[in-house]
Amino acid sequence: NQNNNYYSDVLKDVYEYKIKGGMPDYYYYENDVLRMKTIYSNEDSYVTTFYFDGGFVVDSVYENATHTKDIFYSNGNIIRQKVYE
Repeated sequence: NQNNNYYSDVLKDVYEYKIKGGMPDYYYYENDVLRMKTIYSNEDSYVTTFYFDGGFVVDSVYENATHTKDIFYSNGNIIRQKVYE
């Protein structure tokens, strides 16, 4: 008995510890589609990437715990960058 009026998203969080004593890399999935990830290069520097439908991607870059820039992509091509002073 299937109820077509009810739809449930499958949400999944994945943590991967690569830097000893540091923050874990983080991956967020909706229905097995990667929607967001945060990858650390060291304790205070990381890139958070957001994935949207239609091939639109945004990288938010943090260096020394400071948001330094955003890079906007469409289908793998950089379409805009915003640098924070």
